[in-house]
Amino acid sequence: MQNGQALCQTWPDQQHVGLRTLLKLPTDFVQHSFRHTFGTRRGETGAAAFTIMKLMGHGTVTVSQRNVHPSPERMERAVSRMEACNKADVHGVGTKMAQ
Repeated sequence: MQNGQALCQTWPDQQHVGLRTLLKLPTDFVQHSFRHTFGTRRGETGAAAFTIMKLMGHGTVTVSQRNVHPSPERMERAVSRMEACNKADVHGVGTKMAQ
């Protein structure tokens, strides 16, 4: 509200278009992109799926999955960590027993 009047619904979009033009960002860069970045960054820091769901205000994890986009590098690191774990001296499924 400004001077007691409600903001025009299109005002944030107009501001975004102006800023996007000024910064020479691609036209497909929309405000909703920030939600996807937020979800993706939470996933990259190791947040649990249900934590991401709650932080984003979603009702289901399935909805949150649409907002989390792991990079190829992050997926490669996840596989590397798994391979390192598999190479460790592990005896039995899900357990690491002393020798």
